[in-house]
Amino acid sequence: MNKTKIKESLEVATNVAVILVAVVLLSMLARVFFNDPPNVEMRAGLQKGQKLDNLLKGMNGNKNQTLVVALSTTCHYCEESIPFYNRLTEIQHETNSPVAIFAVFPNSEIEVREYVRRAGLNISTTAETNFKALNLVGTPTMILLDSSGVVQNFWVGKLSKDQEQEVIAAMGLKRA
Repeated sequence: MNKTKIKESLEVATNVAVILVAVVLLSMLARVFFNDPPNVEMRAGLQKGQKLDNLLKGMNGNKNQTLVVALSTTCHYCEESIPFYNRLTEIQHETNSPVAIFAVFPNSEIEVREYVRRAGLNISTTAETNFKALNLVGTPTMILLDSSGVVQNFWVGKLSKDQEQEVIAAMGLKRA
């Protein structure tokens, strides 16, 4: 009989211990799940309102806005987008727009010159631009800056027709 009481006591103690551990684990899980997440602000890549005035030095020719087109000589989406960039330049010249347009590349001057010639890009270019310093995470990227170098808007990747019209409108150009 004594063994039976000890066995029952051990069973009860084990059950109580298992229940206590389960309650503790569930309360910790509930605390993690139901607590508000910490207010951490993650910033990756370009941000509207970011200042990139170092990019404008000698580039915008006292224009109201500048459209910077970030390209790479190894990006096939960049090459596929060249007809749109050339069309923007044509519209800009035809309308005497107060928007400067130029392309920046992380590649060497020689690579950029060859790429521009081969691809038929009709935009002023700058080679060896530090994309990391500009928070550029991909190409092609179009960045619309105001006269003081503040990012007004940006578009990443090969644009759809609707996005192209959005760029044209953001630049204050007529619809093409």
